[in-house]
Amino acid sequence: MFDQEYLAAEFGMLQLRMVCELVAFACVSAHGDIPITRTGKFKKDYSADLIFRKLEHYHPGFFPEAVKSVGPFDCPDLQPREGAMTRGELVKLYRYCLDRLHRGRVQDILEWNRREYDYRYLGESINKLLWLLDQHTITLLRDDGRRAWVQMDVNGKVRWLWMFGEGQLDR
Repeated sequence: MFDQEYLAAEFGMLQLRMVCELVAFACVSAHGDIPITRTGKFKKDYSADLIFRKLEHYHPGFFPEAVKSVGPFDCPDLQPREGAMTRGELVKLYRYCLDRLHRGRVQDILEWNRREYDYRYLGESINKLLWLLDQHTITLLRDDGRRAWVQMDVNGKVRWLWMFGEGQLDR
């Protein structure tokens, strides 16, 4: 009765929307030293694009930057990773999912009156998200110019978190 691809796209977009929101919440958490992030009104926001706009006002470099580590593990050279999701692409994905989720009646689904999805775009977005979250740096809002380098494992758990400034990694 139901097309499996269609249902997979619906559930997939719901998950992608939540991942976008989690990235926004992670940015708020990483930048908890910005006073606005501790206000009651800010804590109630869940819209990724709204959170990003508010954070950008106080710290334009708040969004994580995808990197890849090259060289020996104890002293890697962190280089930009091409093809990873940018803030603009994440906001575009978030809006794409919002525009298509929960838009319609059950009767439309039962009668096969469905929205069209760009499966290629969704697949590419998943890969770009993985490349962003795999290894990234976060520019902290401090006078000392320190950054955090985060490396995730295949299960999404933080494997390494190092702080560094001026080219030096500190464990």
